[in-house]
Amino acid sequence: MRPVALVDSIAEGEALVGTTVRPASPVPRPAAQKLSVQFPFASARLGPAARDALRGIAPQLGQATEVRLSGRTDSTGPAAANDVLAKDRAEAVRRELLALVPGIAPALTVEAQGACCFIESNDRAEGRARNRRVDIVYRLDLDDPP
Repeated sequence: MRPVALVDSIAEGEALVGTTVRPASPVPRPAAQKLSVQFPFASARLGPAARDALRGIAPQLGQATEVRLSGRTDSTGPAAANDVLAKDRAEAVRRELLALVPGIAPALTVEAQGACCFIESNDRAEGRARNRRVDIVYRLDLDDPP
């Protein structure tokens, strides 16, 4: 008879060899939280409002099991330049979060794409301003309070 391993969860992409796995019970995935921080035109510098927002969520991020940073731009300018700018914005947020909550490094992932994922039309200045952002999506480990 093969051994049976009871597990709560298996990380995506992980493989168990030679063991039959039966989850003890379905483990609900915690709900994702989201915050977006805006950036000025053609800039990857965090402004005071963005820094305040990041400081505001820092205590929660200490409980995060995953934190995904997605850098974005508006549609103004060349695609290659926007891809670099989107990455620079995401990296600026990553650096700030690591300074605020050093322990989240293993949970952080960074992605960026300039001509992607607009949340408003780029036809108006207000829409372009909302598109110049980094989205921070995170999941909290509610079973392990600080």
